[in-house]
Formats: sequence, structure tokens, C-alpha cells
Amino acid sequence: MRVMNSQMPKFLTLVEAPQRTDSARKSVPRLEFEPGNEEFLRYLENNHQQRLFQTPANIIYQGHVPLAAYFVLGGTLEVKRGKRLVDLIEGKNIIIGAKELFYNIEYPFSVRVQTPTKVYILSRSILEEAMAHGQLPHLVQELKHN
Repeated sequence: MRVMNSQMPKFLTLVEAPQRTDSARKSVPRLEFEPGNEEFLRYLENNHQQRLFQTPANIIYQGHVPLAAYFVLGGTLEVKRGKRLVDLIEGKNIIIGAKELFYNIEYPFSVRVQTPTKVYILSRSILEEAMAHGQLPHLVQELKHN
């Protein structure tokens, strides 16, 4: 399936996880929110509720197209392929599943939030609404469809 890059919002930048010494581990695609895009954060704060995970929960299932993207405000994500742990992603301002959501791509890993983790759940309609209202700056590199 070929998709035009112009469909992807321009406030995201593709970040590949560092290469591991274990060749069985693959890099985990994720997006980092670019500094200087506080307007979008204000939009989320004013229009959407944060979700605090106080118990571990699966948010993306391996082999499925995500129903939403997840903007992690702080916490830890456990990424697995099958039963094998591939990566632990710790930090903030990380977005998981946006590329797959926009391009209808199956996510190659399962993602489970560890506790406590704060996120905004970003449906396609939330992202499209923000774009329609001019809340997304156009200063960030476009994602490239691989």
C-alpha cells in the first residue's frame, strides 16, 4: 500500500531506538515530540484529558493496526515481540503508534505501559482536529514511509 507523506502531521519526527548488540532485537519505531511545539501541548491540555495508568496495561497489540497513538507524558513502556522483551522505553514526550495509525500499518511489537505512566490517547480524529484548527506547527521533518 502506497501512502503519500503529506497525510502525516508535521509535528512528529521518526526516531529509531539504538541498535542493540543482540541481533534478535530490532529497533522500535517511536516518535519524539519536537521542542518548540508547545502550542500543540496547550491544545491537548485545554481539550483532552490525561490518562494515568496505575496498573500495567497493554495499549498496542503486535500485528494490529493501533486504534490510537499514545503521547507519553512520563513513564515506562515495555515493548515485546511475542514473549521476548525487545526494549524498555523510558521518558517523556514520546509518541507510540502514530505512523501506524496514519498509514494503517500493523505494529510489529506489543506495547505495555508500566506504572505509573501518564499519556494522552490520540485518536486519528484528535490529530486531524488539531491540524484543522492550525494547532500543529509545520517546522518538523515529515515521517518517511518505509
